[in-house]
Amino acid sequence: GGALWRYDPVVRQVFRRKGIKEIMKIIMAYLENFSGLSGGLEKILCEFSNEMEQRGHEVSIVTYDERTGKPFYLLKEDIHIFNIRQYAYDNLGIRNHDRSMFFKIQRESIRILGKNIYRQWKADYKSRFISDILNEYIQTISPDIVISYNQSTTYELDKIGVKCPIISMFHNDPDILLQKMTKKEKRAIQNSEVIQVLTEDFKIKLQKYFLNSNIVCIPNVIIPSSNTADLSKEKKQYKIIDVARINKEQKRQHLLIEAFAKLAKNNPQWILEFWGDTGNANYMNQLRNRVSYHDLENRIFFKGTTKDIQSVYLNADLFCFPSKYEGFGLSLGEALSAGLPAIAFKSCSAVKDLINNGLNGILVDDGIDHLADALQELMLSREKRIKMGYHAHLSMEKYEPHNIWDRWNHLVINIFNEFKNRGQET
Repeated sequence: GGALWRYDPVVRQVFRRKGIKEIMKIIMAYLENFSGLSGGLEKILCEFSNEMEQRGHEVSIVTYDERTGKPFYLLKEDIHIFNIRQYAYDNLGIRNHDRSMFFKIQRESIRILGKNIYRQWKADYKSRFISDILNEYIQTISPDIVISYNQSTTYELDKIGVKCPIISMFHNDPDILLQKMTKKEKRAIQNSEVIQVLTEDFKIKLQKYFLNSNIVCIPNVIIPSSNTADLSKEKKQYKIIDVARINKEQKRQHLLIEAFAKLAKNNPQWILEFWGDTGNANYMNQLRNRVSYHDLENRIFFKGTTKDIQSVYLNADLFCFPSKYEGFGLSLGEALSAGLPAIAFKSCSAVKDLINNGLNGILVDDGIDHLADALQELMLSREKRIKMGYHAHLSMEKYEPHNIWDRWNHLVINIFNEFKNRGQET
């Protein structure tokens, strides 16, 4: 519905008269692992690509993926994915080099020197054969615009001197991302036509770093839940959920385990479920040990990933999100849309944009005790859960797809045409 203006013959005539191009060739660039991954960024990449294709744009995706296989999320069949790593393996003999004993010894020696040095070495190694292939691919596709999904991808695009506008996306808190960025990556971001962030707070933060850049705020899409969790139902068992990949530094599932452990004995009808990728074996072991220590194996469960996350939300009673920082908190938004009251730390970037304290959830001060107090408050009061759940669903309407995708569509068209007109003037 939101893109109907594109089909209005009067509008199209005006566009043609003004020489405004409205159908774009778009490359979505994410030079990282992509296939099979179930994170928020991968979800947005698939949904955004599908939507732009649906609106008549020609969309392709370029990745640097160590795996082969399909994306975890639905992607339209006519959207082509070009995997630079796979191409290099198949055509440039890289596979044999990577499997050589010399390479393995070199890689492990550098890994010992620390995370940052290893990350830089890995990036430089990737760069050596990304540039030529990426350059050839860009020239073959000849895009009108490239949308870059992280800073290292923007750097690779900037390095080869892409001749069309680049939109650089920030999918997390700029303060966190900028700490990890190299000077070259920051320069590449500065050279982008547009920098996109997910919250107005992030826009203010970035303006301090990139004084003259065009920074726009477009939040993520939250597909509205057609049903909501029935929080008024009498149950034998009530359920707290957290939906996030298992991750110690950012997602901090251990804090929720400890908070729940304080309440478990006096609330025997409640269980806790963690949903999300469990690939982090070391942290998973730590979490399982904590569960065993509290003797809660029959009350706390690690459920892994699912293609039907909607059912998970609809069968829960309460959403808890113990993250340290977030770019947006997509699963939090989805849970709120499904009518779940939510609890999170007020110090966590981005969550305060989604949780209105006391209305659709509770924001707490840092610490396990504060988290446990908020959990207890909502576990004991069905009335509060119902009231907050009702407001939670309503509060996510502003993130409905047609609102957000229209903003993206206008941005893409405007940026390309401004860029083209500048080129004609010089």
